[in-house]
Amino acid sequence: MNPSSKEYLGRSPAGTAMPAGSTGRHIAMTGRLGSGPALGPNGEPSHDDEAIVARGLAAHRALFDRLHTLQPDIVRAAALISASLRGGGKLLLMGNGGSAADCQHLAAEFTGRFQRERRPLAALALTTDTSALTCIANDYGFEQVFARQLGALARRGDCVVAISTSGRSPNVLRALERAGELGVTRIGLSGRDGGDMAALCELCLVVPHADTARIQEAHIFIGHSWCALVERGLEIEPLVQGVPWPVPRGDGDACGVEPQAHRQDGPAWERPGARPAGAK
Repeated sequence: MNPSSKEYLGRSPAGTAMPAGSTGRHIAMTGRLGSGPALGPNGEPSHDDEAIVARGLAAHRALFDRLHTLQPDIVRAAALISASLRGGGKLLLMGNGGSAADCQHLAAEFTGRFQRERRPLAALALTTDTSALTCIANDYGFEQVFARQLGALARRGDCVVAISTSGRSPNVLRALERAGELGVTRIGLSGRDGGDMAALCELCLVVPHADTARIQEAHIFIGHSWCALVERGLEIEPLVQGVPWPVPRGDGDACGVEPQAHRQDGPAWERPGARPAGAK
């Protein structure tokens, strides 16, 4: 049924018929549409709903006040990623659900840019190729969707970032085992007690919380911290000894520009009309 039709708009949330045009009166009287948040008589949020947000904010703040305990490991992990990229390796990321979304988010920050203008960095989320994921899951089982891709793509000197809030995702664990066989550096992002993943990583950062949402909020903060640290480190030290960082020309060509020669006219990203780093 067309949602814009009068018949559709004239039905109550329970699906029973209502007189045409009565929907607005129904919302005003009950304070809700379907099962959405309850509203007061003047459309203001209810105290119960605000309390849910307040509890979430309080839990978020309390967790982030404790994240300083992970600060040394955040820096160590960024150093491992930098070492891999500096040596010509690549970053491979894997996870499920919300963690899969974090993987492609962070891969985009590396291949695009985070805050500083610099050369693109080799990063690949193993969560985005639906043909590969469904083929491998269908033929070998879902536990192999990341391990099989690593077998094809990973090389010694690469770095794997595995994200699992529980540390117990079977497909992530199988992939970490495969990465170990391939001689790939393994970094874990987990929560709770770290699960079985901690023992399979050279370095595993375990967020000290039991709630999945709070753990994921900490994970993306840690990921963004890695982006900032890697950009800073690799800006100071070129990826390959003696090879300068390419910087964009005004025509968009990012290849083969000597940084010193470019500084004479000012970097492209500081010229009029250029988009600032971080602009989306």
